[in-house]
Amino acid sequence: MSERLLNAAEVAELLAVPESWVREHTRSGSLPRVQLGRYIRYRREAILTWLESQEGADMRRGGARSTTATTRVREAA
Repeated sequence: MSERLLNAAEVAELLAVPESWVREHTRSGSLPRVQLGRYIRYRREAILTWLESQEGADMRRGGARSTTATTRVREAA
């Protein structure tokens, strides 16, 4: 693992959501995270994989699938 771990603020920026949203979904267990003692960090690839799974879940529910956001996030990485 040579990739730097992200903090909640960086994940919020990556997903274009408020940091409070990241913390709320971390507490609920829906976002993948790494617990380092009292610190919580995130692997960029795990977050991007999670994002793709959310798009797939939306499609299974009958929603429109948009890979634009994931593609944009991956290209920025």
